[in-house]
Amino acid sequence: MFGHNHRLFPGDASYDGYESAGIDNVNGKLNGVPAVMPGFFGNNLGVIDLIIEPNDEGGWEVASP
Repeated sequence: MFGHNHRLFPGDASYDGYESAGIDNVNGKLNGVPAVMPGFFGNNLGVIDLIIEPNDEGGWEVASP
């Protein structure tokens, strides 16, 4: 999650046209990493739905973003 400019991500048109900078405004990814930014005054909620699995080092990793 990131913020604080009160623009929705993904979705706000101000993020269009930056694909070469790694911004995917359709699928909500920054350099391939899922990201969300909620709206102002709680008017929107950011949700990331991930499938995670344990890894061999005892931690977790994203299996399907």
